[in-house]
Amino acid sequence: MNETQLTSRQNFILAIVNGGNGIGRIEIEKRARSLYPASKPTISRDLSLLVRNKLLKTRGRSIATIYLPFEKNPLLNYQELEQYFSLEPDQRTDAKRRFDFSVF
Repeated sequence: MNETQLTSRQNFILAIVNGGNGIGRIEIEKRARSLYPASKPTISRDLSLLVRNKLLKTRGRSIATIYLPFEKNPLLNYQELEQYFSLEPDQRTDAKRRFDFSVF
């Protein structure tokens, strides 16, 4: 990935997609608008930027497009470090209760 600076809205969209097994644009728009008011074209541009920078990948076309995390390995997913470490350890969404031996 190049060193493109992402906005907080783009980081939020990235977190939404990385948190699931695939999600459509309409659902992404609903969730993103709850926190960041933006138009459909703005969110579409954000999604295009994330795909271009290989942070997300797509499957399908047009209204049936599903957005997926670019990497299958959760350890390789993009993380916004400042946002991640600004939260208390118990509030972090990716925090594990015990060591995950499947990473090996």
